[in-house]
Amino acid sequence: MILIPKIIKDPKVLILNQARDILYNEGYKDFSIRKIAKASGVSVGTIYNYFSTKEELLLYLMMEYWEKYYDGLETIDREEKDLFAKLQRMSEELNSFVSTFQLVWLDFNEHGISKSIQQNRQEEKNFITRLICKVEEMLSKEPTLIQRLNELDLDVNEIAHLIVMNLVMIAQFKNNYEYKSFDKVLKAILE
Repeated sequence: MILIPKIIKDPKVLILNQARDILYNEGYKDFSIRKIAKASGVSVGTIYNYFSTKEELLLYLMMEYWEKYYDGLETIDREEKDLFAKLQRMSEELNSFVSTFQLVWLDFNEHGISKSIQQNRQEEKNFITRLICKVEEMLSKEPTLIQRLNELDLDVNEIAHLIVMNLVMIAQFKNNYEYKSFDKVLKAILE
């Protein structure tokens, strides 16, 4: 009997789709190369042809998610809502990201996967910088806000930085501090 090999049109896309599905729906604890291979109908070796480690695959998914998040900010910015409603939506989306990848990051730190951590930290810094620029752009579109910042002797970049760092902290420690408290403080300063 001659076995004909199964031809998969685009195995990388199939692998990524299954990896996303497992990570987003089942969580990081159930994320394994074997499980992805089984769900994809490919061999473990095929996955390793595209991603040399599980960590590399996770970093790829994380970067992909960050890009989608950043693209989503453009949609949020175009919505006909006030600035504070937009910031709340940004916070909600950031919470989703953190919920998905927080255990990944903790595992990288716990197991000392230094190359992955270094790459992830650089990507995180790039993402935060882009996020600050986006918030700064959103703030700059608000003439009354700019006037208020001038009265307070603050610049747009300082406020954008403050907002982004607080959104990140709220996402990481959502059980200790809620967005609505930050929103209240922000409105007290900026309105």
